[in-house]
Amino acid sequence: MEGDKAHNALFVNNNHQNNWITLRLQGKTTCRDAQNSRVIISTSGPNGNQQFHYTTGSGGSFGANSLQLEAGLGKQTSITSVEVWWGGNPSKKQTFSQLQSNSVYLLQEGKSSAQRQVVTPTPLKGETGKKSCCKK
Repeated sequence: MEGDKAHNALFVNNNHQNNWITLRLQGKTTCRDAQNSRVIISTSGPNGNQQFHYTTGSGGSFGANSLQLEAGLGKQTSITSVEVWWGGNPSKKQTFSQLQSNSVYLLQEGKSSAQRQVVTPTPLKGETGKKSCCKK
């Protein structure tokens, strides 16, 4: 912001060895951005069987979270299933299987399978011979 004496900073953690999954939910009979949907990610791995519970939403009144669900799975190596209660309604429960960790998926209400998304990383550094976007 012009006139702001503070600069923006983005901290990158290149050293973690944990697994993750990103889910982009799309409602059909519920709201399109699938807010308030309940998501249960069931996993297996070195810590045995574990479940991770989330509720999708945009966050608080003075800020917002991403509408996609970015879930850390720790050291868990396999995703057994992803259960979505569309709009938080258990009668609109849908289960997805055969998802891989460290991937991005589109889950659509009423569709039986998840669609894996191709995401290209965007590094925060200038091209060779050009000015970097980040201060050193």
